Amino acid sequence: MASDEKDKDRYLSDIEIDKLSVVQLKDYLRFHNQYVSGNNNELVLRAKGVQKLGFNDRQVHRNAEVNYEKRKTEKLVTPLGEKLPHPDVLNTWSIDLMDFPTFTDSDIYNYFVLKMNTKKQLRSKVYYVDRHVHSILYHEISDKCEHCFVKCKVLPSLPSANVKENPDHSVWLCLSKVTGQVHSAECNCTAGSGEACNHIGALMYALSDLTAKKKDGTLASTSKKCVWDRFNNPRKRKLTPKKSSELTFRKHTFESKLEPVEKKTTEKNFLQFL
Repeated sequence: MASDEKDKDRYLSDIEIDKLSVVQLKDYLRFHNQYVSGNNNELVLRAKGVQKLGFNDRQVHRNAEVNYEKRKTEKLVTPLGEKLPHPDVLNTWSIDLMDFPTFTDSDIYNYFVLKMNTKKQLRSKVYYVDRHVHSILYHEISDKCEHCFVKCKVLPSLPSANVKENPDHSVWLCLSKVTGQVHSAECNCTAGSGEACNHIGALMYALSDLTAKKKDGTLASTSKKCVWDRFNNPRKRKLTPKKSSELTFRKHTFESKLEPVEKKTTEKNFLQFL
C-alpha cells in the first residue's frame, strides 16, 4: 500500500501513463487535483500534461509548510544570531510610551514596499486613524539585547458587539532598538503569519504617530496620560447608524502626518456634474 502511494506521488513518464487503465488514470489525476472527466484519450493527455507542467499541489503544500515552520524560527533569531523568547512567554510589559525606539513613516515604507513588496498595505493607516489600535505595550527583552518587542490589540475591520465570537487581534513587532527597523512581525488573524496584514500596519502607524508626538513635545509628562488614555479607549464596537447627509467622507493618504484629509460633497460641487 505504501509503495502504491509512493508511485502516485511521483510524476509518471509518458510510457508509464500509456499503460494505465481508466481507473488508474483517474486516481492519478485525482491525486494531483485534476479533472477526471472524459474518455481514455482525454485522460491520457491530461495525465501527461500533469507531468510536463509540473502540477503537484501536494508538494507545493509540503514546501509551504516547511517554509512556514522555518520562518517561525527565523522570526525569533536576530541578524547576529541571538535567539529571542516568544512574546507570549514574556512578563512585565511596560506601558511607558517613551520606551520604544524611534519609528517613522519611512520605516513603514521600507518594510511594506521594499522588504515585503506589498505597497497596498500602506492603506492600513485607516485602521489606526479610526481608532482600532489599543493596549500598546513594550518589552526590552533584556538590557543587552539589541532588539525589543512592541505589541497591541487591534479591533477587527468589522467589529461586532460580541467580543467572544469576534475578538480583537493580537499583534507584535520585533524592532531594532537602535534603528527601529522591523525584524519580524506577527498577528493572529488569518493573514497574520505572512507578516504584512492590515493589523500589523495599524500598529506601525501608531508607533510612527507616537514618535512624531515625542518630537513635538506632545508626550511630555503633563500630557502623556492623555495620549495613553486615547490608546486605551478604542472606537466603539457597535456604532450608531447615521444618515448619509450626516457623514463626513475622508481620504487617507500616505504622508508624514497621520491626519486624514476630509472631503465633503457640497451642493455646488454636486451641481457641476448635472
